[in-house]
Amino acid sequence: MKMIKRLSLLAIMSVSALAIAGKEERDLYTKDVAPAVSAAQSAWKSSCGCPLAVKIDDSIMNSRYQLNQVKNLSDSISEEAPKYCTDAASKKAMCQMSTLAIVPAKAGAFTFKGGHGTATITNDEVPSFPMITAVLDK
Repeated sequence: MKMIKRLSLLAIMSVSALAIAGKEERDLYTKDVAPAVSAAQSAWKSSCGCPLAVKIDDSIMNSRYQLNQVKNLSDSISEEAPKYCTDAASKKAMCQMSTLAIVPAKAGAFTFKGGHGTATITNDEVPSFPMITAVLDK
């Protein structure tokens, strides 16, 4: 009986953050953020020649300010990747990163380790595309 209660509690706790976000946040994600992320992934792949998986931390889904920062970062990637990935060396540098995690933090920054990049965002700060390239293209 205790096991069933624990499993039920885990099932309730694992509800998607998008499901518990408010209508405004869900609409913003669906109409603006998700298409921008998809466009960024497509631009990265077509420009740099490799896939990029973008993963958004669940806690961001409850903040329209942070969702807007995810959109801003995605738009920046879509706009800047085609301009940056114009030669083999730049493409090689960018293709080191296979995953970009976007997480909330106290300051906007970008770190990279072992194929995985982490963009930390706040309500007011997001790392710029040049911050990302400065780390990847050393």
